[in-house]
Amino acid sequence: MSTDLKFDYLTALSRLNFNQSQIDFLRNSAKKCQSIPQSLTNKQLLLFLNKCNGDIDNTLELLVRHYEIKKKAPQLFKNRDVKTKELQQSLQNQYYLNLPLTKGCTVCYFALQNSHSQNFHYNASTTCFLMMCESALSKYGPTKGLILIYDMKNFRLGHLTRNNIKSMKSFFDYIQRAYLLNVEQIHILNTFSSFHLIMKIISPFMDAEVVKKMHLHSSNIDLEKFYATFIPKENLPSDYGGELISISELHENHCEELLKMKEYFIEESKFLFKEHD
Repeated sequence: MSTDLKFDYLTALSRLNFNQSQIDFLRNSAKKCQSIPQSLTNKQLLLFLNKCNGDIDNTLELLVRHYEIKKKAPQLFKNRDVKTKELQQSLQNQYYLNLPLTKGCTVCYFALQNSHSQNFHYNASTTCFLMMCESALSKYGPTKGLILIYDMKNFRLGHLTRNNIKSMKSFFDYIQRAYLLNVEQIHILNTFSSFHLIMKIISPFMDAEVVKKMHLHSSNIDLEKFYATFIPKENLPSDYGGELISISELHENHCEELLKMKEYFIEESKFLFKEHD
């Protein structure tokens, strides 16, 4: 993709102790595979290489798997123009935002803005969520891993009826086997007594190691302990007693970042689904 990412390439390359010759070798090797875009930038290749700890063979396998999984899930990866009615509806009814790096890891946050289940459309919401995760790659580059935070405060059992099992499987396939950072922690905030029903639905799609990384927090969470153990106060929105601006303000900032990446997502979609102007 010719649309470049935001993070500083040379700084990241040096920090990871990789060199340009590795990137060049990876690019030349990738040219032999038609399922891999031929226009990947140095920054994109570095993200793949970081995920595989510098192993070229594993990186080539990841490149193929990354784009194959996306191609098999057009409902999540085809229509990623942030200005479409469907995505705008999700952005107006859910919160998506990237929080500052914590312990060297990228942090992505999701919450419902209201409790009306009719405002939740699984495919569009998941598309926005994955775009958020990819925008984090652009902003922060290759990091030590991914921390996910879900706030269930406005979740109601009616939301369960809005799920799409096929898309849910595609989501977990991508996050666990194709996204360019390994999941290090998952925090579920404001859990409730029937949360086990959600786990019953999603657990068949989750790797055992990922399930072990889940941390459930009730509404009476000890925030001071949460700050000390997981996410420091300075990296959290004011809604959680943090030192950042509010969730709604951070969400608005994130929406602006997605707009700036509009061409990036459209360009990738054209490759994945062989679309032409």
